[in-house]
Parts: sequence; C-alpha cells; structure tokens
Amino acid sequence: MQNLIIKAMTTTTDYYNFLNLLTENETFSHELTAQLTACDADPKAFFDQNHEVWFDRRGLGRDSNVLTYYFMLGMLEHHNYAVELDWKADVDSLNEAIHLLSNGKLADLVPDEEEDDADSMYDLLDAAEEYLSAQGYCFLMLPMDGDSYPVALIPESKQNTLDDMMDTLFKDV
Repeated sequence: MQNLIIKAMTTTTDYYNFLNLLTENETFSHELTAQLTACDADPKAFFDQNHEVWFDRRGLGRDSNVLTYYFMLGMLEHHNYAVELDWKADVDSLNEAIHLLSNGKLADLVPDEEEDDADSMYDLLDAAEEYLSAQGYCFLMLPMDGDSYPVALIPESKQNTLDDMMDTLFKDV
C-alpha cells in the first residue's frame, strides 16, 4: 500500500512538472494535474463525468487505458497549448497553428513552396522544423492513434527534457 501512495505522489509531481515546463503556467498546471490524478484514481467515474465533452468524439470507451492522456491532450488544445493538425492539412493550416501556439510571435513562417514537396502533414512538420529552429523553437509531438498530428510549440532547449518526460508519463500511448 505504501508503494502505491509514493507512486501517486510521484505521478502528481511528474504531471505538474511536465505541464509547467510545457505551458509555463503554474495555475493551469496545478488545475490540470488535479484532474489527471483524479482520472488516474477512478477512470470510470472520470469518464462518466466527462465523456460527452472529452471522450466521445475520440471514440474512447469507459474502459480505455488512455483516458488520462487524451483528456490532457484535449485540455492542452482547448487552452491553445497544443494544436491537432489533420494529415491532409496545408501550409496555411500549419502557419495558423504556429501563429496560435506562439501567441502571435511567429507568422507565415513556412513558405507555400514547402507544400509542393510534401505528401502529408508529417512532411510539412518536418519542413517546419527547419524554420522553427532558426527562431529557437521546435515541435513537441504528442502521439496518438489516428491520422492527426497533435503538436505543441516549445523552445528547443526544452525538447529533450519534455520528450523524456513524455516517454516516462505516457509510455503506454
């Protein structure tokens, strides 16, 4: 029983550290951490309370083992810390996402010509990395099943740490 308590405290701290590093918003990070730990503690009850808003559109059921992750992803998107790009999105959609995620600091970063060489959004994201790097940014890829690419815009200096945290917290996704 004591190991479960230690794991829960560590997970809470890890969620908070991850979210705070990603968003640089302590209040949001504390609030979302509380929701994520509530989901971990009783996923079925959490699903029952939140399925219409957060889970039904993704086709997730009450017994899904990824409720916490997809709830976090939805909240990050809802608060403009992440954007989900469709596989068939274009350069305009990508540039709009970068503009939104950068709070208006980066505009029309990826030239239209990149679309000619791209077969999918994945190719455009690869092309965008070069332009983002010149500005000191990169994408944090938030993996999910499907043909969408959820991404967050982060300073390059945080990439390795956030990637490692993602691997630890969400290794089953």
